Amino acid sequence: MRISRVSAAAVCMSWIPGALVFAAPTNAAPFSNCDQARAAGAAPISVGQPGYSRKLDRDGDGIACDTGSGSGYVPAAPFVPAQPAPATQPTPPEPGPSAASTAATPAETCTDWMKLRINPATGLEEVCGPIGSPAYVYYWIDPQPMPGGVHDAGSPCPGVEPHIFARSIDDYQIWCASAGSIRLPGDRWTDSPQPAWGLYSP
Repeated sequence: MRISRVSAAAVCMSWIPGALVFAAPTNAAPFSNCDQARAAGAAPISVGQPGYSRKLDRDGDGIACDTGSGSGYVPAAPFVPAQPAPATQPTPPEPGPSAASTAATPAETCTDWMKLRINPATGLEEVCGPIGSPAYVYYWIDPQPMPGGVHDAGSPCPGVEPHIFARSIDDYQIWCASAGSIRLPGDRWTDSPQPAWGLYSP
């Protein structure tokens, strides 16, 4: 059987089990764009037909220049890597009151420096003392711990660590003060040649 040169040049076939595949002839010059293919009356162009090019097949369905107009070549969108989400910084807490301003400010004033009493409303012991320095107004506040025991104000405290607090026999908060001028209850002062129990003197 004779095959004409034209038919042999027009279509080449190769056999793959289960499918018939057409390949474009090697001497067929593809169109630069679909406008050229349409002007030549060749559009649409199926796979295997002369002039088919993958770049003219927009949707990759095997038929080039089958829809729309223009060149028929749509370049793939450039790859843009996903941007990491911006790091979220923890929201700083709203500025609040300082520790000094949140401390309870005693409302009840007093005048007997370092006198101890039991608060009638709470049942807790309080002392008439300062809430700041210098102290011009005294308030009923929490006393210092008093590990020094009970002593008579003005009596010596030899061998006791300086500034250890104690209680006087007439219910004042006292401490072991250095030798010299010692403050006593009732706004009295005395001079002592040695450390003695006296009222706290800032």
